Amino acid sequence: MNKALSFVRLDFITVKPYWKQLLVILGAPVFMTINTGGSTSGIVIAMMMGIMIFNFPFAIGSKNNIDALYIVLALNRNTVVLGRYLFTLAINIYLGAAANIITFIIRTVMQKGFDVWTHFIFTAIMILACSIVQAVQLPIFFKFGYEKARLAAYLPLFVIIPVAILIQNFISQETMDRLFEWYAANQAITAVIAVVLWLSVVTISYLVSASCYKKRDF
Repeated sequence: MNKALSFVRLDFITVKPYWKQLLVILGAPVFMTINTGGSTSGIVIAMMMGIMIFNFPFAIGSKNNIDALYIVLALNRNTVVLGRYLFTLAINIYLGAAANIITFIIRTVMQKGFDVWTHFIFTAIMILACSIVQAVQLPIFFKFGYEKARLAAYLPLFVIIPVAILIQNFISQETMDRLFEWYAANQAITAVIAVVLWLSVVTISYLVSASCYKKRDF
């Protein structure tokens, strides 16, 4: 695990030159939050951005043939895969936290309330949902590499973004309140089901990715 965490740090160092781009990307959630009067739209957009930017290490690695360097350094391929999954989760948490801070500031300026618990639950759900989408994308990147896989890996976005917009536009606040009421009455069951589903999908994804990455030649 320590080696995997060290690899996560290596991924962050690898993408460090692109942090300015990540900050620019956060401009979209800011705009959406202001435009919608401080709603959760900004959080949704931020997490969608996470689906698009988590592959930065793959892009950089493909451009500079870093995977071959991992082999020269005798890095275990399972460590590389696990580290990349942990890096992806860290990016999701970072974007979720940043979006919430921005939403809090905007709602405070607009003199609107900020329900910490509601936003925490909503962000956790978005992180789980985005992680599942990324769990579909990651094996594709590990199987084919960034250049060959980038188009196919983005296909889930053509489904999830329209669905997210439809949900935002057509589900009434009353319906959302009822969903939260049901959750409030069944928190333990909902949390267990969500976590078990998430762990199952991510574990299967990791095993597939590890298998694919072991068979690749660099």
